[in-house]
Amino acid sequence: MSGEDRYDGLEYWGPYSNDAIDAVLAASSLDETTLVLDVGCGRGALLARAAQNHRARVAGIDASPEAIARARELFEATPNAPRADACLHVAAFDDAAVDLVLRAHGRAALVVWIGGPRFGDDAGSIDATVAALDRLRAPSGSIVTGAPYWRHLPPAEYFEHTGLPPDALDRREDLVAALAVRGLRPAQSIESDRAAWVRFEDTLVETARRRAARDDSAAAEADLARRERWAAAQHRWGIDAMTFVIDRFAAAIPS
Repeated sequence: MSGEDRYDGLEYWGPYSNDAIDAVLAASSLDETTLVLDVGCGRGALLARAAQNHRARVAGIDASPEAIARARELFEATPNAPRADACLHVAAFDDAAVDLVLRAHGRAALVVWIGGPRFGDDAGSIDATVAALDRLRAPSGSIVTGAPYWRHLPPAEYFEHTGLPPDALDRREDLVAALAVRGLRPAQSIESDRAAWVRFEDTLVETARRRAARDDSAAAEADLARRERWAAAQHRWGIDAMTFVIDRFAAAIPS
């Protein structure tokens, strides 16, 4: 499925909404002098809201050229629109990507990493990703993260149906600890609810069904079967075992 198709019916690649994004942006003291950087910006929905509602300067990076193209289309239709080149395509999320952003835009007052990619070759390293995000952050800036976490591990049947290993999700305490080393503490947390997970999973299945209906191919049928199998496991075990938390980390205020 293309980077364009995978977002059909969704504004964001995760079980969260504009209400959650608006709450984070509203608490971030944005104006026309501040830069918001979205790492893994997708189709640019968050950046469009930051520009439209807060007149912030915005920038983003993503590895999907289809997503970047869609972001630019969105910006053209957005009041207080970002520049057409506000979102940049990167081949990989690594030091070169960080250097590209710094040359093009400088450091950001708000660095956003919601459902975003890992940095570095060791995909299991939270520290490598946090180090990259911190390089992109202005000295007094904040970092917003968003990721799924286990509330508790689901039964073994869930992992058999999905192929997901038990250690596939980060631990929130590891992320908090890595950011604390850089002087940042959680200042705001927004947790998704079960209804948001249900909407997200059901939308992904409907997207796969529509694609299979118009694309009578083995690949489309295989994608639909995979998505339905995943959703069935999510509904039966995963949604209750998972949560998705958006955290805003800000500099600790000296006592």
